[in-house]
Amino acid sequence: MINTIRIPGDFLLTDYKDAVWKKIENTVVKSKEFILCFYSKESDNLGEIANYVNNHSGKLKIKTTIKLWDLCKSERVFLDVSLDKDTDYRFHITSGDIEGIVQSMNFIEHYSAFKSVNWKDLKQKQSQKRNDSNSFDYNKK
Repeated sequence: MINTIRIPGDFLLTDYKDAVWKKIENTVVKSKEFILCFYSKESDNLGEIANYVNNHSGKLKIKTTIKLWDLCKSERVFLDVSLDKDTDYRFHITSGDIEGIVQSMNFIEHYSAFKSVNWKDLKQKQSQKRNDSNSFDYNKK
């Protein structure tokens, strides 16, 4: 299952949009297996958000969706960045601004790094200690 990250798209209307977009691009390079869902609470902003995403989506190479908050808040997502705690999510970052988006991208980078570690190779092979020699007395303690 591909994880969906729902973040507010209103940051694309601010002066910090290029810096945050660079962070999103870097996260996509490090972990490519997620769907990005931009949401907006006002329908007037959806056009501007869609234009920016379309103009800068060449480097993303992941599926992106743009939805109105009232329509997407009932969907199940892996990571939700919002102020509303009544949504269906697995992980939640309580924020509605740029800081929450940066935190979510850091979380995805760390999560994908954790997921990609081969834990079987990290275990050291130790021989089992056996106490079945003739000189060992089980009743002695």
